[in-house]
Amino acid sequence: MAIQFTNYQLFIDPVEQVCYKAFQNLTPISGITFTQGDYARVEIYVVGQSALPSLPMQVLPFPSGTVSVEVGTPGSAKLIGSTSSTSVATPAIAEGTAGGGVMPFTVGKGAYSGYFSIDIDNVSPALDCTTAFIQFPLDTDEMAAAIAAAVTAESGWSDAECQVLQTGEYSGTISLKATNSTTVYTLTDIVFNSTLSGLPGKYLDLDFSDAAIGTYLGTDTTKDATLEVQVTDTDVQTYIQLPITIRKQITAS
Repeated sequence: MAIQFTNYQLFIDPVEQVCYKAFQNLTPISGITFTQGDYARVEIYVVGQSALPSLPMQVLPFPSGTVSVEVGTPGSAKLIGSTSSTSVATPAIAEGTAGGGVMPFTVGKGAYSGYFSIDIDNVSPALDCTTAFIQFPLDTDEMAAAIAAAVTAESGWSDAECQVLQTGEYSGTISLKATNSTTVYTLTDIVFNSTLSGLPGKYLDLDFSDAAIGTYLGTDTTKDATLEVQVTDTDVQTYIQLPITIRKQITAS
């Protein structure tokens, strides 16, 4: 079964033995729940507190040892676990499929710095231009101005108007019009070139369809358990133990 999305991101401070719910958010994570029968993805980041009130969290280099995530109860054999970790992909800004005169785009989760440029093309009348580099995190007004300036600078094109709207935490849209001769064209052939830095993390997949989960639940619809994150290099270090809830799926009638 393919993993469709990440169930939880864990920002672990192993020194303070606390796990936060989001980057730069010092609120401890709570309410972690997994469902029997699911394949669940967990992303892990190692963090520490910084001295900057506006940026209270710093990401630490990820350990080079083997990362393991296990589910069970302390003092008992694990129910399920995984040591097959994969580095989180470097984030990028990607254009979507244009529709209704608008080009949607998405920003990869975990991006926190970098730069990007945008190619704008049109077949007829011909247009092929690229914006100046734009700093990330993106500013929608700065981005719109850079796009309009790049189009207006091209021979034969004028009066470019661009609007960039943020439609979600990691998504937005671009609306672009410009004049060539006396005709106004809607331009949607837009491609991003991004060089972003992302949080150095790992992800692991857990199989909650394992028979041991069903045995553990028994006749209970929910049951408490513990999720443990360890790193093994020469020695074993437990980075965190977190309380979780395992619940049964709704059964077919």
